[in-house]
Amino acid sequence: MRITLFIDALHGGGAQRQMAIMANLFYKYGHDVSVVTHSSLKDDYELHPNIKRIRLEQGRGRVGTRFNIFKYFNGDNFDVVISFISTKLMLLSLLFRRKKNIKIIVGERCQGSTTQEMMHNLYKYADYIVPNSIAQWADLCAMRPDWKHKIVAIGNYMDLTYYTPTPLPNCTQVRIAIFARYQKTKNCQRFLTAVKLLKESCSTPFRIDWYGHHCLGSQYEEEYVKAAAYVQENGLQEVVNLNDRATDVRKCIAEYDCLCLPSLREGFANTIAEGICCGRPILASDVSDNGIMVKNGVNGFLFDPTDEESICSALKQFIELPVVEREKMGVASRALAEQLFDEEKFVNQYISLMR
Repeated sequence: MRITLFIDALHGGGAQRQMAIMANLFYKYGHDVSVVTHSSLKDDYELHPNIKRIRLEQGRGRVGTRFNIFKYFNGDNFDVVISFISTKLMLLSLLFRRKKNIKIIVGERCQGSTTQEMMHNLYKYADYIVPNSIAQWADLCAMRPDWKHKIVAIGNYMDLTYYTPTPLPNCTQVRIAIFARYQKTKNCQRFLTAVKLLKESCSTPFRIDWYGHHCLGSQYEEEYVKAAAYVQENGLQEVVNLNDRATDVRKCIAEYDCLCLPSLREGFANTIAEGICCGRPILASDVSDNGIMVKNGVNGFLFDPTDEESICSALKQFIELPVVEREKMGVASRALAEQLFDEEKFVNQYISLMR
């Protein structure tokens, strides 16, 4: 089967990383795979050398890139298109779907007005809409109950041979990492308020490192500046570090006792998935599908992300656990990951939609 995977870039976020993973898996299972992008950003993720890597921007500017997209999708290069983020594929489908028998699968990972617009407009031309969480599947079905037959939830895949367990660090501090953008939905301000409460009530030494993109002039700069000011004003410098995004999350995880994700909302949380694969306990907000990957008291603790006391309590419970109990939680995380992330099952879920 000739499969084209279409996205803005292979740079940065979870959707882009998942697209690269899917490309490699489809190739591994014997398919002819092309990965097509329309941004000039450099690739962060590695593809098998036999996968066709097609860049439609090629320095042509906005108009030239759109022409290249139109030209590519009106060719005869594929049997199936899977698109994440770049929902303009649906505009293209209006042009070629009448002429060619092509399967169109869109991965819906966003929330808000854009999703609503697409669900009431261009997504009608897609054969399948694939959210990566049960929570978003329910939201989309509620939005368009008449499309329930073509809305299919498929969680992200994690490579259990790449993300592997490592021993907990031997450190006098309990070390907690957060891998999340500095943005309102990630709940940074409320989380820092909870850390202030924690510092006042917890005698066990701890350190929390937040990794998130904070380049000057970026869309995340304002939230980062607010967070940094709060840390300074409340004397949290000894227990909180605000860092730029980690370039190698897997390597970074090995330096920490657990991972935390205090988001107000999530789709499929890649950070949690990576953490449990690496055998780390998780502290997470009880939203979306987080409860599927975090069993309260077994491999971590869940909390109410709108309640600073709840966040503080979960952090304190973990920090005050004996080392042997933290290790047991890490073992439970890896065992759960091995149940959730089956390679063949993941690939077959998509292949069944393509046939």
